[in-house]
Amino acid sequence: MREQETNKKESAKSRRDDSTKLRRDDSGEIDGRNARSVRTMQNIAESFLELLEEGQLRPPIRDIAARAGVSERAVFRHFDDVETLFDEVAKKQIESVISRVPDLVAADAPFAERVDSYMARWCRVFEHVTPVRRAANLNEPFSPGIARRHAWARRRRASDFATLFEKELSRMNERDRGDIRDAAAALLSWTTWEHLRTQRKHSIARATAIMTRTTNAILSGRF
Repeated sequence: MREQETNKKESAKSRRDDSTKLRRDDSGEIDGRNARSVRTMQNIAESFLELLEEGQLRPPIRDIAARAGVSERAVFRHFDDVETLFDEVAKKQIESVISRVPDLVAADAPFAERVDSYMARWCRVFEHVTPVRRAANLNEPFSPGIARRHAWARRRRASDFATLFEKELSRMNERDRGDIRDAAAALLSWTTWEHLRTQRKHSIARATAIMTRTTNAILSGRF
């Protein structure tokens, strides 16, 4: 039964992928109907993202359709379910975040510069993804796709940490190195950022300063 459901989803995804390719006729012109379908898909996804950014954690399909100016049937004609719509929104957000985050400094830069570089990148990411992340957290237990994206983000953050602070980590024994990596994963995370920004009501600058102090404490042996 589960295999049949998986095959059904893969088949639907294949049809959807095929429908989003801009086909051209013999003269090289983009097929008009297919181009309109792509624009409609993008419009629906952007409307869903707008509603999430406005604070709606679970926008109903009728609101998404109304914002996009299409029928509810059109939403489900382009997306099999809310999870596939969420997946498309997540892709758009990742593309947006990647285009906004600053590059990291070199691994041999002074320690303070490396800390500032790490926090400048990830605090900006945390702030930008917050509206979608809040909604994603509600759906993650039921969505393998969302779980995979969150796992990817954690690996990326851990990789940046290991690369920038290799000098400091290499001086530690294996147990301490593991403890520091685990502490960084827990404390220098979106969950901590959300607590500082929402529960503690700190400004972006203040929240960044607190997480910068946390990074210094973790890596300087005061942890």
